[in-house]
Amino acid sequence: MELILGLDMATHVSGVAIIDMTGKLIDHFNICDEGGEIYDRCVSIYNQLDEYIKKYPNIKYVGLEDTLLNKFVPNLNSCRDLITLKGWIQSLLYKYKLTPDMWTPNEWKGLVDIFSGPEGRTRAAQKERAIKLVKAKYGIDVDDNQADAICIAIAEYILNTDDHKILEV
Repeated sequence: MELILGLDMATHVSGVAIIDMTGKLIDHFNICDEGGEIYDRCVSIYNQLDEYIKKYPNIKYVGLEDTLLNKFVPNLNSCRDLITLKGWIQSLLYKYKLTPDMWTPNEWKGLVDIFSGPEGRTRAAQKERAIKLVKAKYGIDVDDNQADAICIAIAEYILNTDDHKILEV
């Protein structure tokens, strides 16, 4: 069965998730860098993700959160580091002939309805709603990196199937 890879990449802790074309969660975890300068961290994350992708040769779709210079990444150096990492990740995906759909945070969060709720639209509230969505849908406890990766995979699923029923609990 074809699989969907959801990636919430960051330069220290990245969330990774795989769901199948029925919406079943297959795997989820964090990739943690091994420290050092940005290029050392990129190599570490690249190598870990490469090993992970090898385990799942049926990946067909990839959702990858895009990097925007905004209030959540207000620092130009942080933005530059994230863009550098995205280049490494895109080259890895190219190695496997995978073309990611680049999702702005607003796009995937809007599609999986992370913005609604009494808590408002703060980043902390959005992270909490993503964690709650994953708990309600899959019955598991995850951190915010894994929750975001799972939600990105769900958004990718909706994009490729037009099936919003995956959001039903």
